[in-house]
Amino acid sequence: MKHFLLALSLLPMGLMAQKLSVSDTVWVNDEMDKVKQAQATRYGIVQEMDTVAHIATIHYFDRETNRKDIIRRVAVKEKEGKLRTRLISEILLYPDGATQEELVITNAENEEGKEPRTYARKIFYPDGALQYEETMNEKGEHECVYYKPNGKIDKKPKEQIPLYQTMPAYPGGQKALIEFLSKNVKYPAEAKRDGIQGRVLVKFMVDRDGAIAKVKVARSGGDKSLDREAVRVIKAMPDWKPGTVRGNPVNVTYTVPVNFKLN
Repeated sequence: MKHFLLALSLLPMGLMAQKLSVSDTVWVNDEMDKVKQAQATRYGIVQEMDTVAHIATIHYFDRETNRKDIIRRVAVKEKEGKLRTRLISEILLYPDGATQEELVITNAENEEGKEPRTYARKIFYPDGALQYEETMNEKGEHECVYYKPNGKIDKKPKEQIPLYQTMPAYPGGQKALIEFLSKNVKYPAEAKRDGIQGRVLVKFMVDRDGAIAKVKVARSGGDKSLDREAVRVIKAMPDWKPGTVRGNPVNVTYTVPVNFKLN
């Protein structure tokens, strides 16, 4: 079974206010976003910190039961006085401590400096048998395989497991987005007169409701008038279909190029 989705995105990143060290505590909500202790539903304890590779291993516990239910490895990077963490791998645990789900994420930068998400995911039955495999490649194409408890491929599963991640989508898809930009971009008069051409990379957030927010220039087109017009047209877009993680809407950062080329 294949699902196709085109993606141009950076991974969402959690923010932490201080440097991480072994035994530090991290408080998070159900979406694994860092929150104040009073709002937290789960807490994590840093078990390992590789200061050379800048990778932390954090064990998370349910706040009510103190049961360990998630193990995460995250890449840690300091920026503007804050630590940003990017998920590398995740293990979800059954109540008895057996592995329920494994997820391994990789990223490969392309010429735009964006990071298409690729990953491999496995879900297991309580007895340890493989139930489901899912992969997503750099084009955003998903491939999913279900298994019966006896190990045979299940071509007609009774339960459809939500994809780990789907990216935000413009109404009508990528072709409709290109058409919107071509119809709505207004070439700045001075830039056109002076023969100025360029390509502006615009970064923005598609929030949980699909609204466009936090629009800014990620890479200038070489002229301020081009940058301003690119930001204007992105802000004028209609709401998108929001991205999801395990079927739940999430905030996702997205990057779109806006081209200015004279005929």
